[in-house]
Amino acid sequence: MKFSRSVSKQPRKKRKERYQAPLHKARSYLHCNVAKEIRKKVGSRSALVRRGDTVKVMRGTFKKKTGKVVEVDYKTLKVFVEGMTAQGRKSKKRSFLPFDSSNLQIIDKFSGKEEKQAAKPVPAVPAKKEENKAEVKPTAAPVAKAAAPTA
Repeated sequence: MKFSRSVSKQPRKKRKERYQAPLHKARSYLHCNVAKEIRKKVGSRSALVRRGDTVKVMRGTFKKKTGKVVEVDYKTLKVFVEGMTAQGRKSKKRSFLPFDSSNLQIIDKFSGKEEKQAAKPVPAVPAKKEENKAEVKPTAAPVAKAAAPTA
């Protein structure tokens, strides 16, 4: 028995809702399981997958393999992991395989602090500045020119 006319439980409508979700809602579909060792650090059982996270594949041909997240595609809701590639039949080019976030587990969260610290130049110790008070120009009222005598 259906109680609400606006809510459906049909799988086809749920899939359509997922595929057509705006990006700010699609973000919630990109959460995945967090390993037990780092749950305290993260503060929850699941977290959003970000570029730079280290993940473990839980399902599929690459099961139990780990790698860093190279890209997260919000439009197709897929995650691309470093080292998980397939070769094309015609072009023989290797490309990253897309994973669904539900088939991954976050082993290590990327904080970005390491890159930020490496990118910041180390500030040199500034030399003592000498205060030059003589260089400060006093503000004075403009002096009116004396009129030249006419003869």
